[in-house]
Amino acid sequence: MDDEYLFVPLDGGRHKKILRSQLIYIEGGRDYRKIVTESRTYHTKRSMDQLAAMLNGKGFCRIHRSYIISFAHLTLVEHYWVTIHDKNLPISDSYRKAFFDQITLLS
Repeated sequence: MDDEYLFVPLDGGRHKKILRSQLIYIEGGRDYRKIVTESRTYHTKRSMDQLAAMLNGKGFCRIHRSYIISFAHLTLVEHYWVTIHDKNLPISDSYRKAFFDQITLLS
């Protein structure tokens, strides 16, 4: 797989090519995961673990069991929250250390 994009499976056997640079965050839900990009939102049944593995951590980080974010779109980091495209997302205790370790590596 090319590092510039990934193919995300959608309903009906379709796969959507999404540029990594356009992926803002992924939000987990009960039955579907919401993939938010600069231009559109997509829904997939892939698990958060599967999506995290597809992203290989390259510029992305899981901050909560329900959220994977793009560092490229991150605008503000607080102790328990991040802001990404004017949306506040929580950082859970279980992902906090790994997230702040990655922030430190990027600094």
